[in-house]
Amino acid sequence: MHTLIAGTGAVGGFLGWRLIKAGWPVTLLARGATADAIEARGLRVRSDDREDAVRAPVVRDLGAPPEDGFDLVIAAVKMPDLPALAAALHDALGAEGTVVAVQNGLGAEEVLAARLGAARVVGGVAYVGVDCPEPGLVRHVTGGRLTLSTLPGIDMVRAARLSLLFEAAGIPCRLADDLRALRWSKLVWNASFSPVTAIAGVTLGEAVDDPRLLGVVRAAMEEVAAVARAAGVRLRDDVVERNLDLRPDFRAALTSMLQDVRRGRPTEIEAILGEVLRHAAARGVPVPTLQTLYSQCAALDRPRPA
Repeated sequence: MHTLIAGTGAVGGFLGWRLIKAGWPVTLLARGATADAIEARGLRVRSDDREDAVRAPVVRDLGAPPEDGFDLVIAAVKMPDLPALAAALHDALGAEGTVVAVQNGLGAEEVLAARLGAARVVGGVAYVGVDCPEPGLVRHVTGGRLTLSTLPGIDMVRAARLSLLFEAAGIPCRLADDLRALRWSKLVWNASFSPVTAIAGVTLGEAVDDPRLLGVVRAAMEEVAAVARAAGVRLRDDVVERNLDLRPDFRAALTSMLQDVRRGRPTEIEAILGEVLRHAAARGVPVPTLQTLYSQCAALDRPRPA
């Protein structure tokens, strides 16, 4: 199954590394210093104080896809880059190819489906602690599993087949029958921990150890859950407590939003927080904590003087 990792950053790089190690034919889409580093030294993953490098073809655009197109695309670009990727995949995805969206936030599957058709899109939530300390190097802190689902009305045949293939490649994977609940459950975590850690500049462990930060995280989680339920999403009654129960091996992890802030890159504030605020406004749900976090993250996104 010829696979394209579209966005060889932290999550995409980790998943690509796993698949390459399992013997899959993989092509890596990367740009700039990341592409240069992978071409020179391979795609490197550091885990448990050991570093491993794998080799795979690197492309900087999709101008010359395989003749029959890619069988599988793991879309791991940031949300602002997803529309352009969806357009490029129109000619790069094989006739029976599938795209797995592993973005944070809401709306990734709909963006891809609008260009490629809903039947070819599988939603994916990655539970993995990774970052990129330098171009071409992924630091793996913990985790590495996927949960897959499909858009409403689309059968789960593709997702189920991919789940088996990922499991065989060493990527723990399960299926969820409700994509909206899957996305919103992860958003309860993301729309709280991500902005708080990005604003405070702390790891996940440091956030839960500080009673003041933990209080903000909890309040944000409760507001996201309230918005989801007002939108008709079926969440577990204990969704907040489950998301606050941080596993010890995640304590040293950095959220992707904090990583973006530290590197001076735009954050995914609109996909993670903006979408929640729009749902809240449409349903009259008060979200004062999320409003404050959104304003502060927007300030972080402003260009800084040279």
